[in-house]
Amino acid sequence: MVTVGDGGSIPVYLQNLLVRVGSHEFKAMIGFSDRLGVDLNIIGRTSFFEEFIVCFDDRKKVLTLRTR
Repeated sequence: MVTVGDGGSIPVYLQNLLVRVGSHEFKAMIGFSDRLGVDLNIIGRTSFFEEFIVCFDDRKKVLTLRTR
């Protein structure tokens, strides 16, 4: 169970998965839940943010990733 933005709890299923972004591969603990209430039911970003420097440009709707 994890606590979500409204303070409620939902069940989460954790998997240690191999993730590939371009030619960069790494293991990440990924959480999935069918009770999240959004189109893409993936939870968590810690492992991902440890591998990349991430820049969100909301105005241009661009996500930029650079490996650490």
